[in-house]
Amino acid sequence: MKKTRIVLLLCYFIVGCMPAFAQQDLPQERLEEFKELSRRKIDDLLQFIRQITDKSLSMDQRRGAIRSAMQLFVATYTDENGVERAPTIQVSRKNGQVITMDLKAYFNKLLTLRFEDVKVSSYDVATVSDFEKGTDNKYHATGNYFQDFKGYQNGQLVYHSQDKKKVAITGENAKVYEDIGADMLKIYFGNIVVEETKNNPAN
Repeated sequence: MKKTRIVLLLCYFIVGCMPAFAQQDLPQERLEEFKELSRRKIDDLLQFIRQITDKSLSMDQRRGAIRSAMQLFVATYTDENGVERAPTIQVSRKNGQVITMDLKAYFNKLLTLRFEDVKVSSYDVATVSDFEKGTDNKYHATGNYFQDFKGYQNGQLVYHSQDKKKVAITGENAKVYEDIGADMLKIYFGNIVVEETKNNPAN
């Protein structure tokens, strides 16, 4: 009888605590805020890439842009095999080959490009899919951005590529001041892959 009482008490405790552990589904208007925040952060990412490749800035400024860009991403994630990994990014080469790089290694590579000048811009408006709740109790979406990259030597355009890139996005509704019920939206980027690439498109 005593064991039965203990089991019942544990059941009541678990059921009573469930609302505290489970994140309630967010209303549609909140999910739309996720999408807008994600678009702004994609714009931020491109702006940081422009700063990293801008040789008119000091090296300290360009390294600061790398730190800011890294803060947009998850530090690590667990892959389908249960292995913890750092986020990666795919990039296209002159021959059209697409390779996958560690994210921080990619940003550091941008510091040492051999071009005399680099111009990075968007050739279309970034898009973000609808957020859907996952089994991890977080919200997930996919963003697309359209990167136009131009490299110059002696004032002449010597390399030009356009990449449509897809970025994994995770959103959380995080409590910041529990006592007053305030919360904030937190958005993190994951892996970035190349969906389409064009080398030396029409200028």
